[in-house]
Amino acid sequence: MSEILAHNKTAPVSTHNSTQDSTQDSTQDSTQDSTQDSTQDSTQDSTQDSTQDSTQDTTQESWRDVAHVLVDVGGAQIGSYVAGDGPPVVLLHGWPQTSSAWRQVAPALVAAGYTVVAPDLPGVGSSGELASGYGKDDQATALRQVLYHLGLDGPVRLVGHDIGGMIAFSWARQFPDEVARLALVDLAIPGLGLEQAMDVARGGRWHFGFFMAEAVPEFLIDGHEEQFFAHWFATLAASQRAFPPDVIAETTAAYRGSDALRRGFGHYRTLLTDGQANADWLTSGGQLPMPVAAIGGEHAVGDRLAQAVHRAAPHVEAVVVAGAGHFVAEEQPQTFLAHLIPFLR
Repeated sequence: MSEILAHNKTAPVSTHNSTQDSTQDSTQDSTQDSTQDSTQDSTQDSTQDSTQDSTQDTTQESWRDVAHVLVDVGGAQIGSYVAGDGPPVVLLHGWPQTSSAWRQVAPALVAAGYTVVAPDLPGVGSSGELASGYGKDDQATALRQVLYHLGLDGPVRLVGHDIGGMIAFSWARQFPDEVARLALVDLAIPGLGLEQAMDVARGGRWHFGFFMAEAVPEFLIDGHEEQFFAHWFATLAASQRAFPPDVIAETTAAYRGSDALRRGFGHYRTLLTDGQANADWLTSGGQLPMPVAAIGGEHAVGDRLAQAVHRAAPHVEAVVVAGAGHFVAEEQPQTFLAHLIPFLR
């Protein structure tokens, strides 16, 4: 039996008051200063910048204060942040990130009346490797067990970005009766378009094949993590302000060293078998019965995700987040939440 090994749960997260106060103070100060020293346009820019910075700082600190739980499942300890009361919402991050990728949106979901569970994916951050490996079906099954051992039953709302979106899709495909709603965020799904995105001969992305190669990427990136991840976020994010040096340093720490890199790349090394499982299900007439949202960044996947998912979910709701690159929840958190929260209801 799995066992909760640590549960240092604090009070449910609520950032409404502190965020509002901090936002009002910083907005008032920056507005007064810029009104005295510059034009109306610069006043508006300064107000927006200080408000966004203050809100981000407050929500990030509040999210770090919530309970961190370790659950022993599938031969590994899976670490998750848990906060709030209400129906469960599971947030599944992408590569190369950890559960902290949700730091700007998780507090708002708690305030909206949900129990938020944000695990580190197996092999990443505080989570160990599953004995079964990195297949998306196996990861979905293991993460489902985390909810069971946390005592969270009832239909779950899944939100998955990038690799986390692939796991969320597998979860919904395998256990459709247990999923109330599925939100997929800026990814290509194995078996439903990922293979085309991987085809460099036809303009596909270079990194899929590179990461899938055994040992080679670890050998080349080990010792150069700072440069590699700085380049990665600068290339895929449309908003560079979303990834200041401290955020990139946190990512680097989670993936530093040959073994940590190997575990991270393990998520890529099952993509062909992941795709076959999804394709076989689709060919056999598989369909997702729950409401599905396909959310893409304007400067990244855009509406292509919805077009691909339409084959499995003809009722899919397409959302394109203006101004966002690949990291939608971090680059445009308020716009993302404005779409996500109504969809989850």
